[in-house]
Parts: sequence; C-alpha cells; structure tokens
Amino acid sequence: MTYDELKLHGEAVEAYRKTVVLQPENADAWYNLGVDYAILDERDRIREIYKTLRKLDPSRAERYFNTYILP
Repeated sequence: MTYDELKLHGEAVEAYRKTVVLQPENADAWYNLGVDYAILDERDRIREIYKTLRKLDPSRAERYFNTYILP
C-alpha cells in the first residue's frame, strides 16, 4: 500500500502479485492489484482480477466491475 501512496503503481503490482501467490484467498490484495492494473490501463488483466474477485468476494467484485471495467 505504501507504493500506492507514493503513486508507484508498477511496484505496487509486483508487491500485490507476490501477496496473492502467498495468500490466494486474500480478496483485499486481489482488489488492490486490480486497482493498480486499472490505473496502468492493463485492460486484459483487470478482467482476470474481476473473475477471481467474483469467487472470493462477490460484492467487492461488483463494485470493482462498475468502477474499473464498465467505464
């Protein structure tokens, strides 16, 4: 999250990717990873995050979809 606060989104992606490998059920990490992908305009990747979030936390997945995928 420090990387996000510093607007170092590429570094944040790497940190969150490591987190989800170690903690694949961590919906917070998946969500934050997706937000950083959206900021970096990685459209293909944000859809992958949505699919994972739908399984882990459907309400958060819906919020994510409406904020980052629909626009």
